[in-house]
Amino acid sequence: MKVSLKSLTAVCAVFCIVGCSSKDLYDEKAVEMKEDATYTDNFLKKYPNVDLNQDWDYTTGQVTYSLPSSSSSTRALTRDASYELTNGEFILEGTVNDYMRKNMKAGKNNSGKGNPFYMKVPENPFTIVPIFQGNAEYVWELWMYVEGIGDIKVWSKGEGLSYQEKENGSWTQIQAGVQDPIPNNVFAIKSTSYTFSGLPVGKNMYFYLKVTSKNNMICSSLNQMMLTLDGFPTPKNLPADNTAMIVGCEDQPGGDYDYEDMVFMVYGNPTPPVYEVEERIEEKGKRYMMEDLGGMDDFDFNDIVVDVYKRTKQILWYDVKENGERKLNESKTTTKEMTPLAIVRAMGGTLDFTLTIGNKTWTKSDNFNFKEMLNTRNIDWNKNLDEFEVEGWNYNSNNVSVTVVSDGKERKIKFENGGTAPMIIAVDPTTHWMEEREAVPADWFTKDWWVKSYE
Repeated sequence: MKVSLKSLTAVCAVFCIVGCSSKDLYDEKAVEMKEDATYTDNFLKKYPNVDLNQDWDYTTGQVTYSLPSSSSSTRALTRDASYELTNGEFILEGTVNDYMRKNMKAGKNNSGKGNPFYMKVPENPFTIVPIFQGNAEYVWELWMYVEGIGDIKVWSKGEGLSYQEKENGSWTQIQAGVQDPIPNNVFAIKSTSYTFSGLPVGKNMYFYLKVTSKNNMICSSLNQMMLTLDGFPTPKNLPADNTAMIVGCEDQPGGDYDYEDMVFMVYGNPTPPVYEVEERIEEKGKRYMMEDLGGMDDFDFNDIVVDVYKRTKQILWYDVKENGERKLNESKTTTKEMTPLAIVRAMGGTLDFTLTIGNKTWTKSDNFNFKEMLNTRNIDWNKNLDEFEVEGWNYNSNNVSVTVVSDGKERKIKFENGGTAPMIIAVDPTTHWMEEREAVPADWFTKDWWVKSYE
């Protein structure tokens, strides 16, 4: 067991203090020290191999991107519009697969074939069809963000995707969780189709992969993790008067950029128009998960869950060649810092509290019934309970605290940098918090685990 000498000294000292006389039991400082000692003792029983001599910030600096009109400040608040999703089946001849193999070779850097892009919702319905799975071991989901709707899950890896090696042959189902690509020279590919109608016309939309096997890492069309491909043969089964486009996806920032990890087709009459990204918001965030000491031994760290984002507006620069080809030039992209943003995601405690982030304070009872537990059962990971800008928050120093009210007394809990059992931890915003009374895994308290979760 790895135990801090500081913590052991505190535990021993507290029991001495509170045992000296009964009046000490009513001394707020002595009570706080006793609570700390009990909490630390329970923490070490639950996590005997955790080193207390570490800071409790496990973020890895992952960044995400959004359009200025759909940044974290608006994403989760615009879910009132409705739409219709219809599933079907699409059979694609093997010549399209041959085209992919020839033009998007596995392991070859194909990033020069496209730029960051987004689309606008057309008046007509459009259909998404996953058509190819490359030599990719990660597990992911395809999502679509539509302004005015929010995040829409389209497809999970391997779901409803199969291939036929020869005419009238049997169909081989692609597996979701293994490195199982579609082979060369297949006769046909069969896939589930997803037709969307009724989406808000003219609104911005973009796609992204959520890599579930890598802590929900995001690979988006906004940061060149997807490319639109030209020149592929028109599928024979394409409905009359429809056009189609193919999108190749990369499933890891810093990977090989071959864009054949996952490929999908979009078709319609017409397809959603494609635009280069001129401006985008880069967001680097932290998810603070807190214990309020209402319970001293559950360690679910969901009494308060709040995301805080450092935001930067980027104006992208494209170099234009003589033939008109445009290429993103990251070195000439200009940036402007924005005010950090906090989003309250869940509150599993039943004590009132005031959250302090930088210079901003936020009190639960000013906004909700403080006795009510929110979004810690039947969890909605995109839920936005409230949001506010936070002047003065420092990404590196974690100047975050919470003041909890219990039995008329206030207790301040700070983000600690080690030497004592944590009551606040920081993780990447893609990390899912716990259901009620479900303790966080012991692996979370090992920094190497977080690094490996993205490898």
